[in-house]
Amino acid sequence: MWELLPLRRTLVVGCIALSSAALTWAIRGAYPASPSDLAQVWIAARAYLAGVDPYSVVGPDRPFQWGFPLLYPFSAVLVFLPFAPLPMRWVDPLWVGFGSGLLAWVLTRQRVANPQLLVFASFAYCYALILSQWSPLLTAAALLPWGGVILACKPTVGLALFAAYPGRRAMIGAAAAILASLLLYPRWPIAWLGGLSQQQHVTPLILHTGGPLILLALLRWRRAEARLLMALACVPLTPSIYEAIPLFLIPETWFEGGLLVALTYLVGITLPAFSAATFNEYLAASADRLVWFLYLPCVVMLLRRPGTVEQLARTSPWGPNYTNSGAAGTTSPQPLLVDSRDI
Repeated sequence: MWELLPLRRTLVVGCIALSSAALTWAIRGAYPASPSDLAQVWIAARAYLAGVDPYSVVGPDRPFQWGFPLLYPFSAVLVFLPFAPLPMRWVDPLWVGFGSGLLAWVLTRQRVANPQLLVFASFAYCYALILSQWSPLLTAAALLPWGGVILACKPTVGLALFAAYPGRRAMIGAAAAILASLLLYPRWPIAWLGGLSQQQHVTPLILHTGGPLILLALLRWRRAEARLLMALACVPLTPSIYEAIPLFLIPETWFEGGLLVALTYLVGITLPAFSAATFNEYLAASADRLVWFLYLPCVVMLLRRPGTVEQLARTSPWGPNYTNSGAAGTTSPQPLLVDSRDI
């Protein structure tokens, strides 16, 4: 049976990667006039290769008509350069398939039957797939040694993920990506920060109604998932449901994972119609629902878990006093005191 585990893992990862790529291909084909969120980075990368300022081509009344200026650092444009020569029709499915497959790979590293795989059944993932968002890839990168290069592409969310899963190699990768971006385009921080400062919708969730209650996770600050929750609540981000994908690193049981999946759909069902509200009003409503329907339930999950050093030592397989009853239906806790990327 053990010999079949690598095969099972490969099949699970392959099915997720291929099905997500196929769905993205179908969605982009059905709505060719609606570019994905990824298109702005693709355009910026093509502009840079053509010798044009990438921050001058994206935004209102610019060659690539978009509702906002380019809000990505140049490190994201740099990572995207290999995709620039390809047509956008292919870029979206390749990007989504790769990010989804990589996330499935890291989530099945210790066991194939991981409740965190339920992320692929969530509304958060569906929305990320439709928009070709970075969230699946960023979440996977947090658990990989070289993931700092990807985390540097969205520094706010990347910093929150690094706070939960720090590592020396990840720090070196992020620093290398930023240094390379500065060498190739030294002026990008001015353009990037200038556009970012004008966006009212990019706010920390902790400033919204109920947000300060997320700080209760400080009671479990030694746990990686508690640091993740607090950091995500404190960094400025677009409060859209696709940013909830990293929260699926918190569930440890099938019940917790299934509950979080259901709550993501509750967020989607209760949101006002996009056409009935302004963009900022819509995202303000989304932020409130993220806090109450997702973040605070995750706080409850965390408060039900051990928090002291002694308790962590007993429940972590790396602790000296760890005991496992081996009862049927139990799930082994994830390592809490060790950077799993270095194992």
